[in-house]
Amino acid sequence: MEVLSSGLVIVGAYDDKVRRTLFGMVKDVDSKELARAAGELNRFLFRLFVEELKLDKGDVVRVRVPFEVVDGRVVWDMRNMEIEVFRRADQEEVKKALERLLSEYRPEERVVKYDFRPKTETLTGEVVYEVLMDGRVVGMAKFDGKTLKGAVLEPIPRIFEGQPR
Repeated sequence: MEVLSSGLVIVGAYDDKVRRTLFGMVKDVDSKELARAAGELNRFLFRLFVEELKLDKGDVVRVRVPFEVVDGRVVWDMRNMEIEVFRRADQEEVKKALERLLSEYRPEERVVKYDFRPKTETLTGEVVYEVLMDGRVVGMAKFDGKTLKGAVLEPIPRIFEGQPR
């Protein structure tokens, strides 16, 4: 048994999509029969979408309906049809919600400040430091008298090297 799947389509265009999909899927059936079968399915879907669910033209649906061709005739398996409906949001509500969130939005401007606590000294005279952020150890570094080299795990893992300031 094959399954006709419309993909996501607005309610205002589902009928054309169903017809084109059916014609694209089935090649060995008379075009009048395909038109009849598409019309049958589209009449059923119209009643469902418009009369029962009262969907708007801008709402989106996905239709999946199994069918088979029996003696040159398309037979729909309506009992196993799957319908998904996605309702369109009111654009004024969307605009108001967006404006409300944008009025509260503040981009992250956090400057990360690390503290260095001496841990030990190597035999070659380099000083090894724990790197702290907010009192927690987040990395290690060494200073050879000219260059500071190290790595941190927070807030973003990275390796650093340069002259201390």
